[in-house]
Amino acid sequence: MPRKRKGTVYELPDGRLQARITLPDGRRVRLKPFDPGTTRQQAEAMAEEATRRVERRGAAASVRPAKGSQGETLRKWTVRWTADRKARGHKSTDDDSSRLENHVLPVLGDKPIASITKSMLEDLVERLDRRVQAKTMAWKTAVHVWSVVSTAFKDATNAKTRALRVLAENPALGVRGPDRGTARAKAYLYPSEFLQLVACEDVPLRWRRIYTLAVYSYTRAGELLALEWPDVDETANTIHVHHAINIKSGKLDTVKTDKPHHVPIEAALLPLLRVMRAEAGGKGALVTLPRKKAADQLRRHLLRAKVTRADLHTKDDVRKPISFHDLRGTAATWAALRGDAPLVIMQRCGHVRFETTMIYIREAEALGRNVGVPFPPLPASLLEPTGETAGGNGRRGQEMKKARLSSGFLGRGGRDLNPRPPA
Repeated sequence: MPRKRKGTVYELPDGRLQARITLPDGRRVRLKPFDPGTTRQQAEAMAEEATRRVERRGAAASVRPAKGSQGETLRKWTVRWTADRKARGHKSTDDDSSRLENHVLPVLGDKPIASITKSMLEDLVERLDRRVQAKTMAWKTAVHVWSVVSTAFKDATNAKTRALRVLAENPALGVRGPDRGTARAKAYLYPSEFLQLVACEDVPLRWRRIYTLAVYSYTRAGELLALEWPDVDETANTIHVHHAINIKSGKLDTVKTDKPHHVPIEAALLPLLRVMRAEAGGKGALVTLPRKKAADQLRRHLLRAKVTRADLHTKDDVRKPISFHDLRGTAATWAALRGDAPLVIMQRCGHVRFETTMIYIREAEALGRNVGVPFPPLPASLLEPTGETAGGNGRRGQEMKKARLSSGFLGRGGRDLNPRPPA
């Protein structure tokens, strides 16, 4: 025999009591908050009476839902929620807003947030699964979308900002998220392939230096862009990674993990840093980068250098072509191949979770030993003075700065005018 329904009584942040009851059709609604001074026993009795009343009448007409339960839509609430998260410093708010706008709000956005049920969210998950099965959405995208949805409804129930608490219970609890698929293999350069790339004179010297710094400094693209010459301490033999350029907005921000850290300078990198510092006069940013398409540029340059390994250029269900970000993964894999301690690799990369570091350690364990020596000495051609680095102060350096700005290069304080980078 099913358990007799009596309703659920809970306390609001202002101390008043409120009740939620289940209608005959399975929907859950909140009653108007009880008057101050109402005891829990009185509230429970009134909730049970309201439950009996709707059961007798077989309709919800006699129930007075809480103020706002049929008011603020999910779309309007997510605007407030996203603004609050951005003010708190969450770095994924732009991506999260895009996921909501593209995959959630067209389905649920115009519904009052208080009317959204567990069944509706299960329908959303089924919709995401169907899109993955039809290959119109990547499974990782579906997982990220559900992560945003489940976080949003968790905050709608118990956000730190109390004005965002509009639900008594979380309808996402117990809802199983989208199915996970096969993770695509990460791409990274072998030391021998790296040398082939940075020694190739068909690849512009400026780009060869950028690739070298990206690998030997263990930095993300935004962190590399934010590095200035005072951050390079040759006395302590470290690079201080403490800021990052947001690639989308071009604004200076904190590092991804909010954990500034020092990276020891690899011995082979020191000669190049000294040449570049002299060219820049010790001022300004180490490098600039195109706002977009750096990954495409990298793959084009690899082909020029006759680095044609299929895993670097193939996109299918189990592989993805190498990206600029994978140069950082290249560094982590090389460090593991060299035999560096896991905690050392974790610190140099600025990882928060040890599980992330273990990804590269496992890659190195599976890698053969005939791929070259990690962090090899750099070709002499990289050390030829040019006066063309980001901070060059001479006439030629100033001409290069203007050319980079007009070609869409981004640096600290730089401005993107045209996203198409030069060859």
